[in-house]
Amino acid sequence: MPDITYCPRNSCGSAVILEKSSPAAMCSVCNFAFCVDCKKTYHGTSKCYEEPNEKKSDDPLIRLPQTGEGMAALLRDYATGSKQRRRLLERRYGRKLLLYTQEKHASDKWVTVNTKPCPHCFCPIQKDGGCNHMYCTRCNQGFNWE
Repeated sequence: MPDITYCPRNSCGSAVILEKSSPAAMCSVCNFAFCVDCKKTYHGTSKCYEEPNEKKSDDPLIRLPQTGEGMAALLRDYATGSKQRRRLLERRYGRKLLLYTQEKHASDKWVTVNTKPCPHCFCPIQKDGGCNHMYCTRCNQGFNWE
């Protein structure tokens, strides 16, 4: 159905009905306003945000590795490298892009290690104490933490 999209938030994912006359959409469940084209926070009439690694061909920066192993090696090299090596990598890839990628990798790793998906809606759930019987905060489905 062309007039339906889904909320881009990982914790929501609800169906959203689109308005034909507007480039914006608003999730009725979590109240997140987003751009229909780029699925990011609604930005009005300004152009959609370009991902940091989507550089133009005349840009002197090199694209980040596309494989998980390559990305892990690059982040490890950046984190443990000398000051001179870090400067070289920052000139090659861009400092903001390296820091953004490093933070995103650490955040994704933390979520993977410290959460489990709800068996009903797959929303990440963190257990911080108490018994093993859990309730999902999104769909209120009960399950046992195993």
